[in-house]
Amino acid sequence: MFMESCVCLAASMMLHVANLTCRASERMRHTAAALHLDSDDLCVRKMASDEVLSSLGVEGATAVAHALSLPADAYGNDPRLEAMWAMKAYNHAEVYFNLISSVDPKFLKLTKLDERIYSSFRETFKDLDIKLLNPDDLKSDEAKERWRPFCNQFDGLIEDFNYGTLLRLDCEKDYTEENTIFATRAQFFAVEIARNREGCNDAVFKSKCAKLSS
Repeated sequence: MFMESCVCLAASMMLHVANLTCRASERMRHTAAALHLDSDDLCVRKMASDEVLSSLGVEGATAVAHALSLPADAYGNDPRLEAMWAMKAYNHAEVYFNLISSVDPKFLKLTKLDERIYSSFRETFKDLDIKLLNPDDLKSDEAKERWRPFCNQFDGLIEDFNYGTLLRLDCEKDYTEENTIFATRAQFFAVEIARNREGCNDAVFKSKCAKLSS
C-alpha cells in the first residue's frame, strides 16, 4: 500500500516536474548567457535540477525518489512510471555526455570496479565493435544469452546494475532518437568504460574543445 501511494503521488507530480524543468532550464540558459557560460555547462544543468527538486517539497521529492529507487518490473507496464524512468534515464545520459565533452575521457573513472568490468567485458566480447554498436549486439536472442551472465556477475557490486539507462550506438555522436538504445546499467558501464579506455570517445571531447577555441 505504501509503494502504491508513493507511485500515485510521484506520478501526479510528473507534469509539474516537466513544466518546472523546462522553465528552470530556460532561466538557467539566460543566466549562462549573461555570464558568458556555455548553456550546456554541467553547473547550469545542476542548478536547474536543484531548483526543480526544491520546488517539489519534502513529500513530493521523497515520493519520486522512492518510486525511482524500485526496480522497473515492480510497476508492470504503468505508463506513468515509464515516463518517470524515461526522465531519469535521459537526465543520466545528459550528464554523462556533458562529462565526456568536458573532460578527457581516458582520465575518467566511472566506478570503483572499472578495471574488473573492462577486463571481464573484453574477455566476453573480444570482437564487439564498441565504436558503432548494432542494436542486435544487445537485443538479439544470442546477444542476450551472452550479456545475461556478464551482467549478473555484478549484482550487488554495481548499484542498480540491471536498471534501465540509455546508450549511444555511434560513440562519436550525441544522444538522439536514432542514435540511442535502451540498455542496462551494467551494459552501459561496460561499453562506456571500454570506449573511454580505447579512445573511442575522444572525438566527442575534441569536438567540444574545438568549438570552445574557435
